[in-house]
Amino acid sequence: MFYNRANLKKEALADLKGNWKKASLAGLCMFIPFVVAVVLFILLILAKSMEIDSDDFTAKLYFFLGRVLPYSVLLNCVFAVLYLALFRWSSILSKEGKADFKNFRKALTLKAIPAFFWMYLRSLLWLALVHVCMIPISLATAAYHRFLNPALPIFLAVIGGLLFVFLSFVFIAKLTSYLMCFFALADKKNLKILDSLRLTVKVTDGFRTNLLVTKLSFIGWGLLCIITLGIALIWVLPYYSQVMTRAWQFMLTEKAGVFSSDENKTEAQA
Repeated sequence: MFYNRANLKKEALADLKGNWKKASLAGLCMFIPFVVAVVLFILLILAKSMEIDSDDFTAKLYFFLGRVLPYSVLLNCVFAVLYLALFRWSSILSKEGKADFKNFRKALTLKAIPAFFWMYLRSLLWLALVHVCMIPISLATAAYHRFLNPALPIFLAVIGGLLFVFLSFVFIAKLTSYLMCFFALADKKNLKILDSLRLTVKVTDGFRTNLLVTKLSFIGWGLLCIITLGIALIWVLPYYSQVMTRAWQFMLTEKAGVFSSDENKTEAQA
Protein backbone atom coordinates (compact mmCIF):
# COMPACT_ATOMS: atom_id res chain seq x y z
CA MET A 1 0.00 0.00 0.00
CA PHE A 2 1.23 3.50 -0.83
CA TYR A 3 2.18 5.87 2.02
CA ASN A 4 -0.24 8.77 1.63
CA ARG A 5 0.40 11.67 3.98
CA ALA A 6 -2.90 13.38 3.15
CA ASN A 7 -4.89 10.24 4.00
CA LEU A 8 -3.06 9.84 7.30
CA LYS A 9 -4.00 13.39 8.25
CA LYS A 10 -7.61 12.77 7.28
CA GLU A 11 -7.66 9.62 9.43
CA ALA A 12 -6.15 11.56 12.34
CA LEU A 13 -8.80 14.28 12.05
CA ALA A 14 -11.50 11.60 11.87
CA ASP A 15 -10.13 10.10 15.10
CA LEU A 16 -10.17 13.48 16.82
CA LYS A 17 -13.67 14.39 15.64
CA GLY A 18 -15.84 14.37 18.74
CA ASN A 19 -12.75 13.90 20.93
CA TRP A 20 -11.22 17.37 20.72
CA LYS A 21 -12.24 18.25 24.28
CA LYS A 22 -10.39 15.25 25.68
CA ALA A 23 -7.50 15.85 23.31
CA SER A 24 -7.23 19.47 24.43
CA LEU A 25 -7.02 18.33 28.06
CA ALA A 26 -4.03 16.17 27.14
CA GLY A 27 -2.59 19.08 25.15
CA LEU A 28 -3.10 21.37 28.15
CA CYS A 29 -1.06 18.96 30.28
CA MET A 30 1.75 19.48 27.77
CA PHE A 31 1.25 23.24 27.49
CA ILE A 32 1.33 24.15 31.19
CA PRO A 33 4.76 22.53 31.89
CA PHE A 34 6.04 24.13 28.67
CA VAL A 35 5.03 27.63 29.85
CA VAL A 36 6.44 27.04 33.33
CA ALA A 37 9.70 25.72 31.85
CA VAL A 38 10.11 28.71 29.51
CA VAL A 39 9.37 31.26 32.26
CA LEU A 40 11.78 29.60 34.71
CA PHE A 41 14.49 29.40 32.05
CA ILE A 42 14.14 33.10 31.18
CA LEU A 43 14.28 34.04 34.86
CA LEU A 44 17.31 31.82 35.34
CA ILE A 45 19.17 33.42 32.43
CA LEU A 46 18.22 36.98 33.38
CA ALA A 47 19.18 36.52 37.03
CA LYS A 48 22.55 35.02 36.20
CA SER A 49 23.36 37.47 33.40
CA MET A 50 23.39 40.23 36.01
CA GLU A 51 26.03 38.37 38.02
CA ILE A 52 28.37 37.14 35.27
CA ASP A 53 30.77 39.41 33.46
CA SER A 54 30.17 39.16 29.70
CA ASP A 55 33.90 38.43 29.14
CA ASP A 56 34.25 35.81 31.89
CA PHE A 57 34.28 32.55 29.92
CA THR A 58 34.99 30.35 32.96
CA ALA A 59 31.99 31.72 34.84
CA LYS A 60 29.79 31.15 31.80
CA LEU A 61 31.04 27.56 31.51
CA TYR A 62 30.36 26.85 35.20
CA PHE A 63 26.90 28.40 34.83
CA PHE A 64 26.12 26.18 31.83
CA LEU A 65 27.40 22.97 33.47
CA GLY A 66 25.97 23.74 36.89
CA ARG A 67 22.63 25.31 36.04
CA VAL A 68 21.58 25.20 32.39
CA LEU A 69 22.61 21.61 31.62
CA PRO A 70 20.92 20.01 34.69
CA TYR A 71 17.83 22.11 34.02
CA SER A 72 17.74 20.95 30.39
CA VAL A 73 18.16 17.30 31.41
CA LEU A 74 15.35 17.56 33.97
CA LEU A 75 13.13 19.30 31.42
CA ASN A 76 13.72 16.59 28.81
CA CYS A 77 12.89 13.90 31.38
CA VAL A 78 9.57 15.58 32.22
CA PHE A 79 8.57 16.02 28.59
CA ALA A 80 9.65 12.47 27.71
CA VAL A 81 7.12 11.16 30.24
CA LEU A 82 4.43 13.51 28.91
CA TYR A 83 5.09 12.69 25.25
CA LEU A 84 4.92 8.93 25.81
CA ALA A 85 1.62 9.40 27.66
CA LEU A 86 0.27 11.49 24.78
CA PHE A 87 1.34 8.93 22.19
CA ARG A 88 -0.31 6.12 24.17
CA TRP A 89 -3.48 8.19 24.38
CA SER A 90 -3.35 8.60 20.59
CA SER A 91 -2.75 4.89 20.11
CA ILE A 92 -5.82 4.02 22.19
CA LEU A 93 -7.89 6.59 20.31
CA SER A 94 -6.94 5.21 16.90
CA LYS A 95 -7.60 1.60 17.92
CA GLU A 96 -10.77 2.01 19.99
CA GLY A 97 -12.25 5.17 18.51
CA LYS A 98 -12.31 6.90 21.87
CA ALA A 99 -9.92 7.73 24.69
CA ASP A 100 -10.54 9.43 28.02
CA PHE A 101 -8.24 11.72 29.95
CA LYS A 102 -7.66 8.89 32.43
CA ASN A 103 -5.94 6.99 29.61
CA PHE A 104 -3.43 9.84 29.40
CA ARG A 105 -3.00 9.96 33.16
CA LYS A 106 -2.50 6.20 33.49
CA ALA A 107 0.03 6.25 30.64
CA LEU A 108 2.43 8.46 32.60
CA THR A 109 5.45 6.24 33.24
CA LEU A 110 9.11 6.72 34.14
CA LYS A 111 9.99 4.19 31.43
CA ALA A 112 10.01 7.15 29.06
CA ILE A 113 13.13 8.61 30.72
CA PRO A 114 15.61 5.78 29.95
CA ALA A 115 13.98 5.48 26.51
CA PHE A 116 14.77 9.13 25.84
CA PHE A 117 18.38 8.78 26.98
CA TRP A 118 18.99 5.65 24.89
CA MET A 119 17.50 7.38 21.87
CA TYR A 120 19.60 10.49 22.53
CA LEU A 121 22.78 8.48 23.07
CA ARG A 122 22.43 6.53 19.83
CA SER A 123 21.68 9.72 17.94
CA LEU A 124 24.81 11.35 19.39
CA LEU A 125 26.94 8.39 18.32
CA TRP A 126 25.73 8.75 14.73
CA LEU A 127 26.25 12.51 14.92
CA ALA A 128 29.81 11.91 16.12
CA LEU A 129 30.35 9.68 13.09
CA VAL A 130 29.43 12.62 10.84
CA HIS A 131 32.52 14.42 12.14
CA VAL A 132 34.70 11.69 10.62
CA CYS A 133 34.53 13.76 7.43
CA MET A 134 36.61 16.42 9.18
CA ILE A 135 39.68 14.14 9.00
CA PRO A 136 40.23 14.41 5.22
CA ILE A 137 39.22 18.10 5.34
CA SER A 138 41.83 18.77 8.04
CA LEU A 139 44.41 16.84 6.04
CA ALA A 140 43.49 18.92 2.99
CA THR A 141 44.12 22.13 4.94
CA ALA A 142 47.49 20.84 6.15
CA ALA A 143 48.46 19.65 2.67
CA TYR A 144 47.52 23.00 1.16
CA HIS A 145 50.07 24.78 3.34
CA ARG A 146 52.74 22.12 2.85
CA PHE A 147 52.64 21.30 -0.87
CA LEU A 148 52.72 23.60 -3.85
CA ASN A 149 50.66 21.16 -5.95
CA PRO A 150 46.97 21.76 -5.09
CA ALA A 151 45.82 18.38 -6.47
CA LEU A 152 46.12 16.54 -3.14
CA PRO A 153 44.32 19.19 -1.05
CA ILE A 154 41.50 19.39 -3.60
CA PHE A 155 41.17 15.59 -3.69
CA LEU A 156 41.04 15.35 0.12
CA ALA A 157 38.56 18.22 0.35
CA VAL A 158 36.25 16.55 -2.19
CA ILE A 159 36.47 13.24 -0.32
CA GLY A 160 35.66 15.02 2.95
CA GLY A 161 32.72 16.86 1.38
CA LEU A 162 31.23 13.72 -0.14
CA LEU A 163 31.72 11.86 3.14
CA PHE A 164 29.98 14.68 5.01
CA VAL A 165 26.96 14.56 2.70
CA PHE A 166 26.72 10.76 2.91
CA LEU A 167 27.07 10.57 6.69
CA SER A 168 24.62 13.45 7.15
CA PHE A 169 21.98 11.51 5.22
CA VAL A 170 22.73 8.42 7.33
CA PHE A 171 22.40 10.47 10.53
CA ILE A 172 19.07 11.98 9.44
CA ALA A 173 17.77 8.51 8.50
CA LYS A 174 18.79 7.02 11.85
CA LEU A 175 17.41 9.98 13.81
CA THR A 176 14.09 9.74 11.96
CA SER A 177 13.90 6.05 12.90
CA TYR A 178 14.89 6.52 16.55
CA LEU A 179 12.32 9.28 17.07
CA MET A 180 9.60 6.71 16.37
CA CYS A 181 10.65 4.50 19.30
CA PHE A 182 8.15 6.30 21.57
CA PHE A 183 5.35 5.30 19.21
CA ALA A 184 6.55 1.69 19.36
CA LEU A 185 6.55 1.83 23.18
CA ALA A 186 3.13 3.48 23.13
CA ASP A 187 1.76 0.71 20.92
CA LYS A 188 3.23 -2.13 22.99
CA LYS A 189 3.63 -1.43 26.72
CA ASN A 190 5.71 -4.54 27.38
CA LEU A 191 8.21 -3.82 24.63
CA LYS A 192 11.75 -3.32 25.95
CA ILE A 193 13.50 -0.05 25.22
CA LEU A 194 16.42 -1.45 23.22
CA ASP A 195 14.02 -3.71 21.33
CA SER A 196 11.92 -0.67 20.44
CA LEU A 197 14.96 1.10 18.97
CA ARG A 198 15.91 -1.92 16.88
CA LEU A 199 12.32 -2.40 15.83
CA THR A 200 11.80 1.18 14.67
CA VAL A 201 14.87 0.93 12.42
CA LYS A 202 13.34 -2.11 10.71
CA VAL A 203 9.76 -0.82 10.54
CA THR A 204 10.70 2.63 9.20
CA ASP A 205 13.00 1.19 6.55
CA GLY A 206 11.70 2.45 3.22
CA PHE A 207 9.48 5.08 4.86
CA ARG A 208 12.06 7.46 6.38
CA THR A 209 11.74 10.06 3.65
CA ASN A 210 7.94 9.93 4.01
CA LEU A 211 8.22 10.38 7.77
CA LEU A 212 10.62 13.29 7.41
CA VAL A 213 8.31 15.03 4.94
CA THR A 214 5.36 14.39 7.26
CA LYS A 215 7.20 16.04 10.15
CA LEU A 216 8.25 18.98 7.96
CA SER A 217 4.63 19.48 6.90
CA PHE A 218 3.95 20.69 10.46
CA ILE A 219 6.27 23.70 10.12
CA GLY A 220 3.25 25.93 9.43
CA TRP A 221 1.57 24.70 12.61
CA GLY A 222 4.81 25.36 14.46
CA LEU A 223 4.80 28.97 13.27
CA LEU A 224 1.21 29.27 14.47
CA CYS A 225 2.31 28.06 17.91
CA ILE A 226 5.01 30.75 17.99
CA ILE A 227 2.58 33.48 16.94
CA THR A 228 0.08 32.43 19.64
CA LEU A 229 2.86 32.24 22.27
CA GLY A 230 2.46 28.49 22.49
CA ILE A 231 -1.29 28.42 23.10
CA ALA A 232 -1.94 26.60 19.81
CA LEU A 233 0.16 23.70 21.18
CA ILE A 234 -2.91 22.62 23.15
CA TRP A 235 -4.49 21.46 19.87
CA VAL A 236 -1.50 21.08 17.56
CA LEU A 237 0.32 18.52 19.74
CA PRO A 238 -2.64 16.06 19.89
CA TYR A 239 -3.11 16.48 16.14
CA TYR A 240 0.59 15.83 15.45
CA SER A 241 0.55 12.87 17.82
CA GLN A 242 -2.48 11.38 16.08
CA VAL A 243 -0.97 11.81 12.60
CA MET A 244 2.32 10.18 13.62
CA THR A 245 0.45 7.41 15.42
CA ARG A 246 -1.46 6.70 12.22
CA ALA A 247 1.82 6.75 10.30
CA TRP A 248 3.35 4.24 12.73
CA GLN A 249 0.36 1.93 12.51
CA PHE A 250 0.43 2.11 8.71
CA MET A 251 4.12 1.10 8.61
CA LEU A 252 3.48 -1.58 11.19
CA THR A 253 0.72 -3.06 9.05
CA GLU A 254 2.98 -3.02 6.01
CA LYS A 255 5.71 -4.84 7.95
CA ALA A 256 3.63 -6.93 10.32
CA GLY A 257 5.98 -9.87 9.90
CA VAL A 258 8.93 -7.87 11.20
CA PHE A 259 7.07 -6.85 14.34
CA SER A 260 5.72 -10.33 15.09
CA SER A 261 9.13 -11.97 14.64
CA ASP A 262 10.78 -9.44 16.96
CA GLU A 263 7.99 -9.84 19.50
CA ASN A 264 8.33 -13.63 19.45
CA LYS A 265 12.08 -13.33 19.83
CA THR A 266 11.64 -11.02 22.84
CA GLU A 267 9.20 -13.44 24.48
CA ALA A 268 11.57 -16.37 23.85
CA GLN A 269 14.45 -14.50 25.50
CA ALA A 270 12.27 -13.63 28.46
